[in-house]
Amino acid sequence: SLIAPFLVAPSAEAATYVKTIYASKDTFAFEGYPNNNYGGWSMFYAGIHQNGYRYRAYIYFPLSGIPSNAIIVSAYLKLTLKTKYYLTTQQRLWVMAVKDPWSESTLTWNNQPSRSYDGPGSYGSYANFIVQSSDTAGKTYTISLKTLVEKWVSGAKANRGIALLGTSGLTGVVVFYSSEEATKNYRPKLVVTYKVPLIHVSVTPSTVKVNQGGSVTLQVKVTPSDYTGSVTLGISGLPSGASYSFNPPSGSGS
Repeated sequence: SLIAPFLVAPSAEAATYVKTIYASKDTFAFEGYPNNNYGGWSMFYAGIHQNGYRYRAYIYFPLSGIPSNAIIVSAYLKLTLKTKYYLTTQQRLWVMAVKDPWSESTLTWNNQPSRSYDGPGSYGSYANFIVQSSDTAGKTYTISLKTLVEKWVSGAKANRGIALLGTSGLTGVVVFYSSEEATKNYRPKLVVTYKVPLIHVSVTPSTVKVNQGGSVTLQVKVTPSDYTGSVTLGISGLPSGASYSFNPPSGSGS
């Protein structure tokens, strides 16, 4: 006779993780000095100068460590205000996805990367937010980038970072702390909350005794947690001459 124990993982829910990612590079481009690079500054600018010249900020967050099958629960960009200029009422800043690779140490107005303009918001943006003339230094702006981060993590879109653009016709320049700022809490960061899908398999009964030439039927239960897709079952470690089959052999669902 054969006594066969079946060992399965204990029941588990998909774990939730919170990852705070600081910008690994950031800079800005200024139309008024189109060949200047500002990658080493402890701040970056975005908006429209009172003479009409534009500032565009570029920020990149590495997402290594987040698995490609992760379910993004939320993703928030956090920027801290250093100062502002020429705001009479407000400046609305648009968050765009960057299309091309770029270097913090060489980016200028004349060689700045293009934007993809494929977001769900106005002008192809992925988000926008308002800086009021009454906002004070040290204020933190929290902007949802869930849709964009989902694309980056899944591989549907290459992660080239984001660009901040001011609104045409709205005078006002906003200055945020950059990754070179000495106080870490002021630096740009992306806070991502995500889950990793899990599958739990249980077998009833967990131990059976089978006589030589005999057979036994067991109930196998597959319980997904934040998982959608196909599951194919198999058994390993059976003695020589033993065989098995599943009915049905595979399944899908959530």
